[in-house]
Amino acid sequence: MGMEGDNIILQDIFSYSAQAERSETGAIQGSFTSYGLLQRSTVYQQAIIHDMQEPLKQLFGNKLP
Repeated sequence: MGMEGDNIILQDIFSYSAQAERSETGAIQGSFTSYGLLQRSTVYQQAIIHDMQEPLKQLFGNKLP
């Protein structure tokens, strides 16, 4: 992540893998995979400021510090 000359370099902080089948109510089911970069992201920093780390941890399967 960062800059290379005039180019912005991006890297995924997580991905979502959807299951082939939907729930009984039609909701898409799946799971998030964290790439370990979330801790350095603005999203995580804002979660700390607003005391929202626990919901974020639950979303990512308690894989955050």
